[in-house]
Amino acid sequence: MATIEFKFIEAYRTLSPAATREIIDARQNGHDKLYSLLTKSMERLYEACRLAFQLPQNSTAVAEWFQKTINEFDPQFTIEIDKAEAGRIASLLLRDLMSRGSPQAAFAILVCSFCGRRAPVDGQLLVTARDAVAKAGRERRIVLPERKIVASAMRDFNAELDALNTFNQSSTRAAFDAVIAETNNVIARTAASATDAHQSLRNDVVRLAEEVDMLWWHVGDWSEMLDQSRADIPKEAVGIVSGVELGDFVRQLPGPYGAYGILRRTLGKTSDRKAKLKDAVSSLGDDVKKVAFALPRSAFSVFPVHAAMRLAGDNAQSGWTAAFDQVAGDVKDFDLNYFEVAVQTFRERVLIKYGGIGQ
Repeated sequence: MATIEFKFIEAYRTLSPAATREIIDARQNGHDKLYSLLTKSMERLYEACRLAFQLPQNSTAVAEWFQKTINEFDPQFTIEIDKAEAGRIASLLLRDLMSRGSPQAAFAILVCSFCGRRAPVDGQLLVTARDAVAKAGRERRIVLPERKIVASAMRDFNAELDALNTFNQSSTRAAFDAVIAETNNVIARTAASATDAHQSLRNDVVRLAEEVDMLWWHVGDWSEMLDQSRADIPKEAVGIVSGVELGDFVRQLPGPYGAYGILRRTLGKTSDRKAKLKDAVSSLGDDVKKVAFALPRSAFSVFPVHAAMRLAGDNAQSGWTAAFDQVAGDVKDFDLNYFEVAVQTFRERVLIKYGGIGQ
């Protein structure tokens, strides 16, 4: 993903125009220190997303790295009391991360938003994430110019060679040392050139492999996970199964730009039908165990579709909806069309595979 300039003070003053100079300075200092901590683990990225969307989470873990750092510059700040401010601080951290080209941050924000049904404290956050993912997807469609492997020319050794005519031991040693050093430099530069060319080719091959896998999957009209035709899967669950299987094909974030078109074509005329997530998951019956992922409870609010599948599988389809209502928050009340469910499931699966859980 391409990088863009992020100006903290300008962004913070837009969110908090009445903030004093002392608070702005404290937030700037806290932001700089928090950023280095945020990038140390995916779990902290998810915690920042939960703060930005004001979702419940492990307060002890967040207090240790987030609140403790802010308190160094603002001792009165607490996450429990200053929830909106915590959301703004987390949002700016995520926007800064995206400005530096992080596909994980943009994807995590979209996943946490549940197809835009959840609103973050900072409205610009979701807009930025959507633009970043769309731009990254389009950029992957651009075939990079051919990069040739170039052998670097060696520098001139006339001075060293002329010195050899004196038959002086030190000048002979110096000439050989210079030739050996330059040879090593040429080898290193040639290897770097080969690496650049290889990476350029590899990126394009990976993109093509993803697209080919997805297209053959669509043409085959068969669910490998459920070992049955997609036509035999309950209509409200086709999007979930399709999102999981397509997500497993992705090798690089954010995945092929055409993945969403494949999902919509797979769903066909049912794309705009609506259902609650719980009903879609329940329709899978015992087959939900075949597509569920071993998701830790701490990640349930970020990955609601996979959380629902995990709970349904663990509770053998009995009583899981009550447990889901407790961890899903407002998600339980949203009606999504089949295509939106498929997109949410796809994004969750891609992020789980690429970014890990609790890593």
